[in-house]
Amino acid sequence: MAEYLIQDTTLIGIADAIRTKTDKSDSILVSDMASEILTIPSSVTDGELNFEVVDGTTAPSNPKENVIWVNTSTPITSWMFSATEPTSPDDKMVWISTGTSSTVEFNALKKNGIQVYPISAKQYIGGAWVDKEIKCYQNGGWKTHVQKLYIVKNGVSAYTFSTSSNNNAKQFDSYYGVYGNGGGYHSAWITMDLTNYRTMTVSGKLQGTEGFELCAWANTNGDPTYQNHIASANLTATGATLDVSELSGMCKIGITNVYTNMIQITEMYLE
Repeated sequence: MAEYLIQDTTLIGIADAIRTKTDKSDSILVSDMASEILTIPSSVTDGELNFEVVDGTTAPSNPKENVIWVNTSTPITSWMFSATEPTSPDDKMVWISTGTSSTVEFNALKKNGIQVYPISAKQYIGGAWVDKEIKCYQNGGWKTHVQKLYIVKNGVSAYTFSTSSNNNAKQFDSYYGVYGNGGGYHSAWITMDLTNYRTMTVSGKLQGTEGFELCAWANTNGDPTYQNHIASANLTATGATLDVSELSGMCKIGITNVYTNMIQITEMYLE
């Protein structure tokens, strides 16, 4: 067998790498390095995970941090975090959809940081995906995995609002402005699917003290007005939150106003 010279610094580096992977601190003989390398796990084990996925029809009574409870009577055989639907799911698999708009992100590993952003869950039962309630135990309480969708963020609108009168909604440098033109209700709205959302929130600053309403309308309505809304909340000087948990499917959402005031919107979002 041929012999080769290896610098001591190279051997030290190899030993340090082995100790990092095996979570050991002992010295390693050169003759033992091969066997130590074979003990390094080829994948993440349950002991290295910073969370646990559990099933059942009631939430665990004494959960640990980052326990993910899937409300199901069908025992979970496997699970997957993915932004897209799995192509070849196993029966009874749970797919936890992910996205950066999640409000309950967590670090999946005890050591290296890998952030996970859960949004919702489905379980593959009898050849079809079935929606399932999902909650995560964080900071002493159960939190619902929800998605926050910004319509306006930091004063910039991601959508073009339809309006019931010219220039009823306009982008400014630091905010999105929605006007009331007086002489009847004037509205600014967009159309969104509200199925997976519970609330709509707007924050900003009112120019004036009355007349603004945060509203939702049926998508079948023509131009929305205050009179034909299906849900509404009065806007205060700094904003409002509207409960949309009972609404589903495509709806029109936005702001209506009967006076000539304006609201300077800094944030508007669904969650």
